[in-house]
Amino acid sequence: MQGAVVRLLAVSVRAEVTQGRGASSCSGRPGSAPGALWRGMDVFWAPLGARVLTSLVPGFVGAVAGQHQGSERERFDTVHVDGADSRTSNFDPEVAVLAGEGASNGRLWIGDGNIPPETIPTLSRLRKGRTSSQPAIEKRPRLGTIAMEEIRNEVAEERRRREDMETLDAPKKLGPSGYGGIQGTAKEINSNSVPKTLKSVSIWSKGGNTGRINAISFTYYDKDNIEVNEGPWGTTDGTPNVISIGHDEYLTKLCVTTANNCVTSLTFNTSKPAVHGPMGKEPTTGDKAFTIDVDPDSIVAFFGRYDHYLRAIGAYSAPQA
Repeated sequence: MQGAVVRLLAVSVRAEVTQGRGASSCSGRPGSAPGALWRGMDVFWAPLGARVLTSLVPGFVGAVAGQHQGSERERFDTVHVDGADSRTSNFDPEVAVLAGEGASNGRLWIGDGNIPPETIPTLSRLRKGRTSSQPAIEKRPRLGTIAMEEIRNEVAEERRRREDMETLDAPKKLGPSGYGGIQGTAKEINSNSVPKTLKSVSIWSKGGNTGRINAISFTYYDKDNIEVNEGPWGTTDGTPNVISIGHDEYLTKLCVTTANNCVTSLTFNTSKPAVHGPMGKEPTTGDKAFTIDVDPDSIVAFFGRYDHYLRAIGAYSAPQA
C-alpha cells in the first residue's frame, strides 16, 4: 500500500471507527471500504482505484481536517525541495512524522492507519544528526488550540470588516473650520454616531439690513437608524424656520453668506427640488458668499462655531441613503 494512496478532500464527518488500524468506515460515503478511509474528523486517504468524491457540500471541511491538510502540504514542501506536488506525489511517511511530532498513543496525527508500520521512521532516528537547515519537527496542535485560533481569526476578520465599513461610511467634512468667523465655541456632531441622512433643520434668524443667523439645530438618523438631535447652537430668539426633509428627499446644497465674523444668511436646496431661504439678512455685494454643493450626495449634518450668534458653519456629506 505504500505509495499507493491518493488524497481525498479534507472533510469533517462522524465516522464509525472499527477496531484495528486502518479499518475505518464512513456512513453514507460511496467508495468506502475497510482500509480505504481513516479516522473520521480528519483528512481521508484512499487506495488508488477508489472512487474520489469531487464535490462536497460547502462548509463541510472541519477545522481539524483543514489543519491536517495544510500541515501535511507545508511539511511536504519543506522536505521535497525539488518542487514535487503533494497532491499527486506518493505519500511520504516522514512527512507524517514531522507534521505531528511522531505518534501519540500509538497513532500518527496524519495518515494513521494507511501507512505500513515498518515504513514509519522513528522520531529518534529523524532527530539523530538533524541540522537546522532540515525541516523542523512540528508539535502536534491541540484541538482546543485549533478551535481558539479559528475563533480569533473570525473575530479579527469581523473587526476588519467593521472598520472597513466605518471607513467607507464615514461622512466627508466640508469647510475646514466652517465658513465665517473664529469667535465663539466650536461645535461638532456626537463622535459616537455616524450620520446617514438628515431629517430636519431649524434656523433662528433676524432679517433686515443688520440681519444674521442667531442659532441652528438639526436632527439626523445615524447608520443604526437612531435619531440624533444636535443644538441649538446660538440664541433661540423668536420662532424658528423649520425645514422638514422627507424620506425620499435629500439636502444637496447649502449657500452661506458671512459678514463681521457672523453667518448672515443661509439658503438650503433639496433634491425635490425645493429652495428654503435665504434666511437672515438679504445677501448684498459686501457679503462673503460660500456654497456647499454635494449633489448627487447629500448633506447629513453640520458643524460650526457659536456664542450669541452662529459664527461659522460647515457641513458633512455622505452618499444618499
